[in-house]
Amino acid sequence: MHSTGGMRWTLSLVVLAACTLDEPSTEIATSELGCTDLICGGNGPIECALSICELDGSRKEYSRKGFKITKAWRTETLANVPVFTGQGAKIHSETAGASYDGPAAVGTSFQVDNKDGQSYELQIYDYKYVWYYDGVTDPNFVAYHVRYRHPGMDWQELCPFEAYDDHGIPGYWAMFWNGDRIDDSGKIIATNEKVGSWFNISCAGEAAPKAARMKASGAIDPATPSGVRQAALYFFTADYCGNGTHYTILGHPIQWKDETVPDDFTVPIATNEAIWSGRGAVCLDTPRYAPPKSVLCDGQLIPSCGKNYASWSDYGSIYSANPFVKQL
Repeated sequence: MHSTGGMRWTLSLVVLAACTLDEPSTEIATSELGCTDLICGGNGPIECALSICELDGSRKEYSRKGFKITKAWRTETLANVPVFTGQGAKIHSETAGASYDGPAAVGTSFQVDNKDGQSYELQIYDYKYVWYYDGVTDPNFVAYHVRYRHPGMDWQELCPFEAYDDHGIPGYWAMFWNGDRIDDSGKIIATNEKVGSWFNISCAGEAAPKAARMKASGAIDPATPSGVRQAALYFFTADYCGNGTHYTILGHPIQWKDETVPDDFTVPIATNEAIWSGRGAVCLDTPRYAPPKSVLCDGQLIPSCGKNYASWSDYGSIYSANPFVKQL
């Protein structure tokens, strides 16, 4: 059913023409890189892979990429679904007589139109529960298998990262969520009730699902401080300066500590990387995918963390390190 990764990516760019994303690199499973624990995973620079990464659930406004939901329906019965949106980390949808939330959203179709008048039909046809990185699952955290087409044409997979696997969640699974609005530079511009009717669709491999699996997301807990949410996005995308510049590739291995995972790394680290806050890297030693001392913020090097790792939570919400990488 799945096409090759290269073809899939080409189709995504052609059909969802407003997409702005660097082409993903070939993925190597983190188990092959010598990482054996859930707190050692692949990161990536991706924050908005799909042209429909943000949509207005009220169906009134076009997104910043020029897309709008125009209708939704139950696939088999064609019953109208006047309410279709992301709520927390799952889909919330309603017909005139019933709600179809979470797993029950399977069997729902919806249409998006762009400002050029093109229409795309999307269909939700499978689901799976998602585990947090700390090994605990939540029945409200659901990933979906979604396909799309021009009406009357052949179906294609929505998410492009077939070769990627983020700890049991293949890259062709999508997450519907709300709780934060993120601009094109990766900054959170609204949280909780200020998000309004906007919701997001993200693919496994993007920063937002990773942050949710870290429990650093408004989609998981509205009480999560906005600085913690922002730190997670900067960390997963290696945005050291907090300015939208990413020093990583999809799937590059990284280890981390945060407030929800064990106090110590369970596999050896090669080098310390950084301590992260809502401003970016508070301090930096060895970038994960850039030469040492090559990262400049406003023309200046980020200071070394030195002994700060011993009390890292006094300085930020995430401590990251580079694992030993097995040579393949």
